[in-house]
Amino acid sequence: MILSDDRERGGGVMAAPAAVLVLALVLCLGLGIDGVRKAQLLASVTATAEEAARAGGQEVDTVALRRGVVAIDVDRAQAAALDHLAEAGVTGTVVVVDGAVRVEATAARPTVFLGLLGIDEVTAEGFGEAQPIVVASGGAG
Repeated sequence: MILSDDRERGGGVMAAPAAVLVLALVLCLGLGIDGVRKAQLLASVTATAEEAARAGGQEVDTVALRRGVVAIDVDRAQAAALDHLAEAGVTGTVVVVDGAVRVEATAARPTVFLGLLGIDEVTAEGFGEAQPIVVASGGAG
């Protein structure tokens, strides 16, 4: 006599919920990774904008300085700041207003996981401002 077990073993019952759970976990992982990448991009583009503003702020008008006036050479300041942005691979604008160099920068980075949802890149904007500081005769120390 051959014994057989005709009972349903429930094969595949957990397959659908497990697939949904795995997909949800992958999406959460993707959001986390791409979210961190955006935060890093924001910090990077802000630092780059600040550095570009400082580079522009160092372009002092020497003719005005000889007369005892501290002023920024607008053309050289804009060129220096834009050069710094270009070297960093960042786009942006530079304006000189009231003796201060103001830089707004924008950068983009491709996503790792969010491309699966149609989001191919994340962007971030940063801002930096610098102005010359007058130090009294005899130095700062």
